[in-house]
Amino acid sequence: MDFGLFYYCQGRGVPHDQAYAEMLDQIALAEKLGFGECWFAEHHFTDYSLLPSPNLMIAAALQRTTRMRFGNYVNVLPFHHPLRLAAEAAMLDNSRARPVRLRHRQGRAARRVHQARPLLRRGA
Repeated sequence: MDFGLFYYCQGRGVPHDQAYAEMLDQIALAEKLGFGECWFAEHHFTDYSLLPSPNLMIAAALQRTTRMRFGNYVNVLPFHHPLRLAAEAAMLDNSRARPVRLRHRQGRAARRVHQARPLLRRGA
Protein backbone atom coordinates (compact mmCIF):
# COMPACT_ATOMS: atom_id res chain seq x y z
CA MET A 1 0.00 0.00 0.00
CA ASP A 2 1.30 3.45 -0.94
CA PHE A 3 0.37 6.49 1.14
CA GLY A 4 0.43 10.08 -0.05
CA LEU A 5 -0.43 13.66 0.81
CA PHE A 6 -2.98 16.03 -0.69
CA TYR A 7 -2.77 19.76 0.02
CA TYR A 8 -5.34 22.49 -0.43
CA CYS A 9 -2.96 24.75 1.50
CA GLN A 10 -5.50 26.23 3.84
CA GLY A 11 -4.19 29.24 5.74
CA ARG A 12 -5.58 28.49 9.21
CA GLY A 13 -5.06 32.16 10.08
CA VAL A 14 -1.26 32.01 9.94
CA PRO A 15 0.91 34.21 7.69
CA HIS A 16 1.29 32.81 4.18
CA ASP A 17 5.06 32.38 4.44
CA GLN A 18 4.56 30.31 7.60
CA ALA A 19 1.93 28.13 5.92
CA TYR A 20 4.24 27.48 2.94
CA ALA A 21 7.26 26.71 5.16
CA GLU A 22 5.24 24.34 7.33
CA MET A 23 3.89 22.55 4.26
CA LEU A 24 7.41 22.02 2.87
CA ASP A 25 8.62 20.76 6.27
CA GLN A 26 5.67 18.33 6.41
CA ILE A 27 6.47 17.04 2.93
CA ALA A 28 10.11 16.38 3.84
CA LEU A 29 9.02 14.58 7.01
CA ALA A 30 6.39 12.56 5.13
CA GLU A 31 9.03 11.28 2.73
CA LYS A 32 11.20 10.17 5.68
CA LEU A 33 8.16 8.35 7.08
CA GLY A 34 7.66 6.47 3.80
CA PHE A 35 4.94 8.48 2.05
CA GLY A 36 5.27 8.06 -1.70
CA GLU A 37 3.47 10.96 -3.35
CA CYS A 38 2.12 14.44 -2.84
CA TRP A 39 -0.60 16.33 -4.73
CA PHE A 40 -1.56 20.02 -4.71
CA ALA A 41 -4.75 21.85 -5.68
CA GLU A 42 -4.81 25.25 -7.36
CA HIS A 43 -7.24 27.89 -6.10
CA HIS A 44 -7.58 31.62 -6.74
CA PHE A 45 -9.37 34.54 -5.05
CA THR A 46 -10.59 32.61 -2.04
CA ASP A 47 -9.66 32.14 1.60
CA TYR A 48 -10.23 28.44 1.07
CA SER A 49 -6.69 27.94 -0.24
CA LEU A 50 -3.43 29.89 -0.34
CA LEU A 51 -2.03 28.06 -3.36
CA PRO A 52 -2.46 29.82 -6.71
CA SER A 53 0.55 27.97 -8.21
CA PRO A 54 0.98 24.27 -7.48
CA ASN A 55 3.88 24.17 -9.93
CA LEU A 56 5.94 26.54 -7.76
CA MET A 57 5.26 24.42 -4.68
CA ILE A 58 6.23 21.27 -6.59
CA ALA A 59 9.52 22.91 -7.64
CA ALA A 60 10.28 23.83 -4.02
CA ALA A 61 9.32 20.37 -2.74
CA LEU A 62 11.48 18.63 -5.35
CA GLN A 63 14.49 20.38 -3.82
CA ARG A 64 13.72 18.92 -0.37
CA THR A 65 13.00 15.31 -1.36
CA THR A 66 14.68 12.48 -3.23
CA ARG A 67 12.03 9.81 -3.85
CA MET A 68 8.58 11.36 -3.45
CA ARG A 69 6.45 11.74 -6.58
CA PHE A 70 4.50 14.97 -7.12
CA GLY A 71 1.49 16.12 -9.05
CA ASN A 72 -0.89 19.00 -9.26
CA TYR A 73 -4.50 18.08 -9.08
CA VAL A 74 -5.26 20.73 -11.67
CA ASN A 75 -3.90 23.80 -13.33
CA VAL A 76 -6.94 26.00 -13.92
CA LEU A 77 -6.46 26.84 -17.59
CA PRO A 78 -8.11 30.30 -17.74
CA PHE A 79 -5.41 31.61 -15.39
CA HIS A 80 -2.46 30.40 -17.50
CA HIS A 81 -1.02 31.12 -20.91
CA PRO A 82 -0.89 27.73 -22.66
CA LEU A 83 2.71 28.03 -23.90
CA ARG A 84 4.02 29.13 -20.53
CA LEU A 85 2.14 26.33 -18.77
CA ALA A 86 3.54 23.77 -21.23
CA ALA A 87 7.06 25.12 -20.64
CA GLU A 88 6.61 24.94 -16.85
CA ALA A 89 5.33 21.38 -17.12
CA ALA A 90 8.31 20.36 -19.25
CA MET A 91 10.74 22.05 -16.87
CA LEU A 92 9.23 20.33 -13.82
CA ASP A 93 9.19 16.97 -15.56
CA ASN A 94 12.83 17.31 -16.62
CA SER A 95 14.15 18.79 -13.38
CA ARG A 96 14.43 15.41 -11.64
CA ALA A 97 14.46 11.76 -12.57
CA ARG A 98 10.99 11.48 -11.04
CA PRO A 99 8.04 12.27 -13.31
CA VAL A 100 5.66 15.03 -12.26
CA ARG A 101 2.00 14.37 -12.99
CA LEU A 102 0.01 17.38 -14.14
CA ARG A 103 -3.70 17.76 -14.72
CA HIS A 104 -5.46 20.63 -16.41
CA ARG A 105 -9.06 21.84 -16.25
CA GLN A 106 -11.14 24.66 -17.48
CA GLY A 107 -12.08 25.42 -13.88
CA ARG A 108 -15.41 24.99 -12.22
CA ALA A 109 -15.70 28.34 -10.48
CA ALA A 110 -16.62 30.69 -13.34
CA ARG A 111 -17.15 33.51 -10.86
CA ARG A 112 -13.44 33.44 -9.95
CA VAL A 113 -12.46 33.69 -13.61
CA HIS A 114 -14.85 36.63 -13.95
CA GLN A 115 -13.25 38.27 -10.88
CA ALA A 116 -9.78 37.90 -12.40
CA ARG A 117 -10.53 39.37 -15.84
CA PRO A 118 -10.09 43.03 -14.85
CA LEU A 119 -6.76 42.16 -13.17
CA LEU A 120 -5.56 40.23 -16.19
CA ARG A 121 -6.51 43.07 -18.57
CA ARG A 122 -4.48 45.55 -16.51
CA GLY A 123 -1.53 43.20 -16.40
CA ALA A 124 -1.57 42.98 -12.60
